[in-house]
Amino acid sequence: VLEAAFLIELDFLKGREKLKNTPIHSIIHY
Repeated sequence: VLEAAFLIELDFLKGREKLKNTPIHSIIHY
């Protein structure tokens, strides 16, 4: 996976930490 893009990111699930090596872009943060 080169990159991940999401409309909504749920920060409390800590998905960004689980995908440390993958650039992640999200529009809305909750």
